[in-house]
Amino acid sequence: MNTDQYKTYAHNPPHLFIANAKYWVSASAYSHNNYFKKAAIKTKMIEILQIGRQKYNWTIDD
Repeated sequence: MNTDQYKTYAHNPPHLFIANAKYWVSASAYSHNNYFKKAAIKTKMIEILQIGRQKYNWTIDD
C-alpha cells in the first residue's frame, strides 16, 4: 500500500489505512466466545497471518 486509504464496510467499523504505519492486530468474538483457547486454533491463526505477511510484504513485530 503506497497511499492512505479510508475504507468503510457494511458490518465493520470504518478504517483509515496509512501507508507504512504499524497496526495492532486484535479481535473480539460474538458473545465473547474464546475461540483461541485451543493451541491448534492459535497455530492456524498464526499461519493465516504469515500468509498475509508474505503476500503483502508485511513485517510482524512481537
